[in-house]
Amino acid sequence: MGQHQARAGEAVSIQEHITATLKADAGLAALVVARVFPLNAPQPRGQSGALPYVTYEISSGERVHAMGASPGLRSATLELTAWAKTYAELNSVTEAMELAINRHSGTANGVTVQDILHDAGPQEGKDDRTGHLWAVSDFTVWFR
Repeated sequence: MGQHQARAGEAVSIQEHITATLKADAGLAALVVARVFPLNAPQPRGQSGALPYVTYEISSGERVHAMGASPGLRSATLELTAWAKTYAELNSVTEAMELAINRHSGTANGVTVQDILHDAGPQEGKDDRTGHLWAVSDFTVWFR
């Protein structure tokens, strides 16, 4: 296991923490209900799925090391993507997801998030296959 890879249980716990944080935010929930998914939204065969929704991807980052000690602090990159049918809806969901997660801290599912920092985005585009609009924003998550 390399320095930049999280153990399987750690990755699941931080995913659960991110999912719970996003779903618990009233502003975001008012727009996407509970449609927050890791990687891809489930879509019935031949259908494009209910909009709007949010997907996320977490990439493991670095572990902090200090003078031979390991304080247990880790970082990960969080990529959040808002999906919507209209540009107005896309802007609303993007703003709500960023407000829900930026500067978040707390403990849930056995993971203590010390801070989440908005690094870049949103970058916008359109899915050629479905015609859905998307906006992606990147964050750094500091957690134990």
